[in-house]
Amino acid sequence: MRKNLKYVVSIVFLMILVISCATKMGHEFDVTRVNDLRKGMTESEVISTLGGKPYMYSNYPDGSYKASWLYTKAKVRIRPSSVDTRLLEILFDKDSELVRIFDQGDIKVD
Repeated sequence: MRKNLKYVVSIVFLMILVISCATKMGHEFDVTRVNDLRKGMTESEVISTLGGKPYMYSNYPDGSYKASWLYTKAKVRIRPSSVDTRLLEILFDKDSELVRIFDQGDIKVD
């Protein structure tokens, strides 16, 4: 009887742990600071302003590149679940200076 009780308690604990988990992808950054970005800022200045490094880069033949900041945090529970996604894509020239902001998004799903 005691073995069965320990087994049941272990299974219940494991189920609670799995059901109430959270997962993250990317590097967290401050989307409220996007308005502080200016054309001509270096990538280092942009990283410092946003408080996080890009998640990935795309290089172009002319030496320019796109830096993408992506952060997703998902909390999974029985009900409700929530997803917080932030996306920011910036084009830098060959000298690593900001040319333009391609896209930005701050999406919350509850």
